[in-house]
Amino acid sequence: MTNRNTFGFVKVFREEKHLDDFLDGRIYFNRIAFFKSYTNEQGEKRGDPLEGCIGYFQTEIAEISINGVRVERFLGSLAVYSDELENRNAFCLYSIDIPDQRLDDLDYIQKNFKLDESNFPLGEHAVFVQDVAQFVERLNSALQNSTLESRHMYAKYIDKSEVNEMFPEKYWGFHKSDEFIKQNEYRVVIDRHELKRN
Repeated sequence: MTNRNTFGFVKVFREEKHLDDFLDGRIYFNRIAFFKSYTNEQGEKRGDPLEGCIGYFQTEIAEISINGVRVERFLGSLAVYSDELENRNAFCLYSIDIPDQRLDDLDYIQKNFKLDESNFPLGEHAVFVQDVAQFVERLNSALQNSTLESRHMYAKYIDKSEVNEMFPEKYWGFHKSDEFIKQNEYRVVIDRHELKRN
């Protein structure tokens, strides 16, 4: 966890069964590729094109070569994806945070201690995790007892018009476009194909 004032997590579910599973301690992880192409029940495409992205470049700044051949006249931007990363699995929660300077501002807390409406189309069932520290502790314990490689942290929202880099590997699976910043996501990423190294 970082130094954020997280007052709770909200998990939204499409199906009540998944909510019940969560309350019984079972967490369902979708492939990262699922979040890239996600469509809600109304048929609206709500996926983030940066899911599975490991680098993003402004082509007027970057020098691009493929198999040693320099690419010229490349317009727009270039996203670099990893098939391996898209096949990892993620579990995402909405984080309710209050900035330090607002901790004593009861009006602000009452107005902002809620799920942003842009998340409503993600499902009609939700659970509120009040004790974040205990949830993260239990999550850590379960992950440490598994044989899976895992990481969890807050999503890193980026402005696609400003970024020009390969992302550090420790953050792979955690970059999202800033157009999804209202999701305020805390994410757990597991790799089902890579066992822990002893």
